[in-house]
Amino acid sequence: LAPLGGTADDPRVGTSVTWMGIATAAAIEMVMEGRYVPLLVQQKRRRKDPSTPDQGTFRMRWSPALIDDSVLDGLVASLPGAAMLGSREQEKDKFTLAALTDLKAEEFIVLGLLALAVLGMGVWPNPLLDITHGSVDALLAHVQRGKLGL
Repeated sequence: LAPLGGTADDPRVGTSVTWMGIATAAAIEMVMEGRYVPLLVQQKRRRKDPSTPDQGTFRMRWSPALIDDSVLDGLVASLPGAAMLGSREQEKDKFTLAALTDLKAEEFIVLGLLALAVLGMGVWPNPLLDITHGSVDALLAHVQRGKLGL
């Protein structure tokens, strides 16, 4: 979804899809900066024994921390009404926070690994360049033959 954040001028892409792309890009940036914290949320309480309210089913959710106000305000201001259809939350600011909070542990791990991979390729690009070296040499030789008319 993140690449769809730059499709505001494309008439083939709806505004709600563009907004979701922008929100995804903001979430990815926050993951890369380590601005998500784990929260333990009680999903179900045991009804059989009300004397033990701390027992039940729990799940972990990743929640954004230290959200930049300008980013949040921009997301809230640009939120199209169509993106909120079918949602329980109908206030724009709460919907936006819910969209940023709706990151499961597996998704957080995958985003973190992708962020590390991109950072690693930026710091140490040689392994990736070594893989493509043969193909690039062949392409350059082909282009040179075409220019020389051989």
